[in-house]
Amino acid sequence: MHHFNIKSLVFYGVAISSVLVLFKLVTTYGESQLKAAKTLGDRYSLQLAEKLGDCSQSPNLQLQIQQSGIYLNGFLLPEANPNTSSAPTHRIQPTLTGKLINHHQQISLSGNIPQTTLCPDKNTPGNLTKNISLQIPLVNPKNLTGQMNITGNSQAIKFTLVPTPTQEKSSQSH
Repeated sequence: MHHFNIKSLVFYGVAISSVLVLFKLVTTYGESQLKAAKTLGDRYSLQLAEKLGDCSQSPNLQLQIQQSGIYLNGFLLPEANPNTSSAPTHRIQPTLTGKLINHHQQISLSGNIPQTTLCPDKNTPGNLTKNISLQIPLVNPKNLTGQMNITGNSQAIKFTLVPTPTQEKSSQSH
């Protein structure tokens, strides 16, 4: 029987052992180093620590976050008055985009939002936008604080995010 010579058996034994060792190494690395992204809430009340520039009052803002793995889309909107139904009837595009960075320990969002969202009492045309960026460390998920940088402001503005309970979701048409 020439099929079972010692060289063939050694070759196949080494090949199979190498595959098993490689599989074990990759599995061990994946279990120890690769972590799933943290799941975020979807709706927060954004409370500013100070007034924005020349606005007479701080706006009541709501940050809505949509998450897909580490990638995020966000909406920074005026907070809806609970006595009125001001929810948009049409589908709006996200105004902020970003992702989880620093090993899923920080949220980074940036984009353009209407000037009237930041300063509702200011008489500005509705088409003016401001470029903003939000940096939110995820140190304590129950008490999220961060800072907002707005184009034209020299100083970052600190804020706190308070989770808002979600009301029953209406069915969305696709």
